[in-house]
Amino acid sequence: MAEYQLKNQELTLKISSKGAEMKSLKDNKTNQEYLWHGDSAYWGRTSPVLFPIVGNYREKESVFEGKTYSMSQHGFARDMEFTLESQKEEEIWFELKENEETLKKYPFAFRLHLGYRLDGRSVEVLWKVENPNEKKMYFSIGGHPAFNCPLKAEEKQSDYQLSFDTDKTLVCSILGENGLLTARKKEFGIWSPAKKSAPFVCIEPWYGRSDKEDFSKKLEEREWGNELEAGEVFEKSYQIYVK
Repeated sequence: MAEYQLKNQELTLKISSKGAEMKSLKDNKTNQEYLWHGDSAYWGRTSPVLFPIVGNYREKESVFEGKTYSMSQHGFARDMEFTLESQKEEEIWFELKENEETLKKYPFAFRLHLGYRLDGRSVEVLWKVENPNEKKMYFSIGGHPAFNCPLKAEEKQSDYQLSFDTDKTLVCSILGENGLLTARKKEFGIWSPAKKSAPFVCIEPWYGRSDKEDFSKKLEEREWGNELEAGEVFEKSYQIYVK
């Protein structure tokens, strides 16, 4: 495991090769840390990438071409060692490929490229998924960055709010204790460990979600997942802006 750093005049970003996970995002002038540091008393991660599933399979299982595969919540990428592809002062790229162990859990070869780019007071997180198989590939991918909240000792979480650039009502499904989607819904949801008063909030951009409680387990029928034909490439990104 190695740690890498990107720095410009405004921000310093640190990334671990394990999971290609952001570990620190600091303001260079004030030394303010914006990312949760990871504490197992609340949650030991900081910003894992979720791949090749987001959320949970029903009973931790999927079925593809008549074979059953088992995989834990949010997939295996967050616990694997990524290879450094390239690094510049303000941009870095990592790569992850399938191996014998991943093929026991997930029936596809893959190329997952994960990049980070600094631009002024923002971080762009970039995802690139390649399908090297000779058949259609099914996958989900998501981010899970945890931000310190409150930022300062004299503040409270109730001093903060989330605002969205839309006038529409945002609706999300509720996860049950098994990590699967229930029929219950609420107007919006983010994540922080339940009943722990944890000093951070995760804001999670996802291309995918957990199975419903009555889902058939067929991988190709998972809702909100992504499909790639042989040789195709999926590219998405999200940005974190620091005021």
